[in-house]
Amino acid sequence: MITSWVIICISAVYWFTDIKLFFYQVRKPILEEERRLVSAMHEVQKKANDNKNYRLRVEENTGLNAYATGYHTIVVSKDCIKHLSHGELCALLAHEMGHLRTKDCTALLAYYFAKQPPGFVAGILRRGLKVAGGSIAGFARQSLLALLIAVIVTLFILSKSAILYYLLAVICFLLFLWLLNAVYSFLWLINSRYTEYRQDAFAHKLGFGPPLKQLLRKFLEENSIARVDQFYILTRSTHPLIHNRIRRLEKLEGLRK
Repeated sequence: MITSWVIICISAVYWFTDIKLFFYQVRKPILEEERRLVSAMHEVQKKANDNKNYRLRVEENTGLNAYATGYHTIVVSKDCIKHLSHGELCALLAHEMGHLRTKDCTALLAYYFAKQPPGFVAGILRRGLKVAGGSIAGFARQSLLALLIAVIVTLFILSKSAILYYLLAVICFLLFLWLLNAVYSFLWLINSRYTEYRQDAFAHKLGFGPPLKQLLRKFLEENSIARVDQFYILTRSTHPLIHNRIRRLEKLEGLRK
């Protein structure tokens, strides 16, 4: 089972991408979009000395968005193609191409599938505890003494049989899976945020630092109320604060120490 789990996690980048995109608002580009994407991609690959055949797709949803997935696919929103300058589009593709070159998508999908079994168990535990907690709370409100008696009787019955030991083992195993899910989720978020900084640096190295900063500022303009809650970003967000990404680019350009 462990071997199968590892194989699924590592190979997900090859078979899961098309399944995921099938359920997303993603399509092949029309000729006008394809010309812009191919022209920008050609310039990026030339500067990166990269001859790989990348698959370019368009996301039909509105808004500025792009992502890399699988081992050779880059998805760009139609608004990016429509509203970004050539340099900004090059910077965007350079960033996403960096994810594919350094196998970030492979690692992220491996994390995603690695956390599915413990995540499934954790979800069941959360729902079970919510239901049980509501029932116990209602019962306790009706009769605290009856609840205490029920707990004592249950523990007494279990202590007289071998079921208690199996029950404790199952509880410990479920708690371990819950903890494992929390660890996987936290590591996945850390890795995801780190890769954003790394691919910003890659785009800067190719000479697309200034247009990438312009692009990030457009992201901020589109999301006029940018979330700067550090605790939320640490525990929930897959992307670092956009302002911090701009600051790092400024540092790479020598504009700050």
